[in-house]
Amino acid sequence: MKQLLYEQVMLDIEKKIISGDYPLQTRLPSEKELADYYQVSAITIKRALTELKDLGYLSRKPREGTIVVSEKKVAKEIPIRTNLPLIGAVVTNFTDVFGTHILNGLLEEEDTNTNIILKKSLGDAKKEERLIKELIDLQIDGLILLPSTSQYLSPTILELASNQFPMVVIDRTLDNLPISSITTDNRASANLLTSYLIELGHQHIGILSSSNVVSSANDRLQGYIQAHAALQVTMDDSLNQNIIESVIPDSQVPISQDIEAIIDFIKDHPKMTAIIATEYNIAVLARKACYLLGKKVPEDLSIACFDHPDNHFDDLAFTYTHIKQQQEKMGRACVNVLLEQIDQPENVTKTLISGELVIGDSTAKLN
Repeated sequence: MKQLLYEQVMLDIEKKIISGDYPLQTRLPSEKELADYYQVSAITIKRALTELKDLGYLSRKPREGTIVVSEKKVAKEIPIRTNLPLIGAVVTNFTDVFGTHILNGLLEEEDTNTNIILKKSLGDAKKEERLIKELIDLQIDGLILLPSTSQYLSPTILELASNQFPMVVIDRTLDNLPISSITTDNRASANLLTSYLIELGHQHIGILSSSNVVSSANDRLQGYIQAHAALQVTMDDSLNQNIIESVIPDSQVPISQDIEAIIDFIKDHPKMTAIIATEYNIAVLARKACYLLGKKVPEDLSIACFDHPDNHFDDLAFTYTHIKQQQEKMGRACVNVLLEQIDQPENVTKTLISGELVIGDSTAKLN
């Protein structure tokens, strides 16, 4: 298997220690100087020096720097990559609606191929950054990431990408960055969902999303727009609302506030006969708003959404018309793409997985 950059740096420094280029009690150059010398990132240098410290060659203390303390291995042999790769995974959150099945796919594929360390950021960008750094310090071989936002990527992620560190982003598209991604084809799926409602006779279709800036929601909006254009239905821009706050991980906004906002949205658009919710929980809030307004779903207002919890044991449960994402397939694909990238760091791939339209109780033909 091809050596990673940190291993190449580690072995070169080790040779210099053994040959006497770095004698005992010598202070090594700073991490920045080493990074410049080897033309790698600070993360790579830190990982190489940490490994050499674990091998017993170095002492690393604040204010003292990195000191050569031995010319022989005293902790362990130079690691040969025969063990299962160690993968770190940072996700915003996971529920039975979205995320749990992705984890099932990860863990089922991981069972014989890798070991995975899972962390949860709850959509906090600072926490996400800290968790990634902690995983890097654990000397993971690759990273799976469900970012808190698509608007901003942390300096650590960008540095890892520039250093060709094996990494896969899930449920987000990063078209202009050399980072592998696995996501549902959200544009095609939203087009399919919108087209279905138009075929039922709906001409005034609202779309509700959260205020969080993520590529999946934007792609769903683009699919919604494309369906209107393809079927020559005039689109009212005021029916596109990204006003929902309570569904964002770790949000402090009360659910009641979002329900009131949806009530106002419905009141302000009396011609609207259907709503597409970009998340399942938004669909639930929309149905509650209809109930409070005395409107029936789907008789007075059809509602469709993305994702849905499984109701295997409750065949009487209300089911929304929805796009079902192939979450387990996404999870499995993440592991396989990452393993390929560990072998070939330059092998960046963008994978789209089709969604499936599931007809439920929440939509009806317009009379």
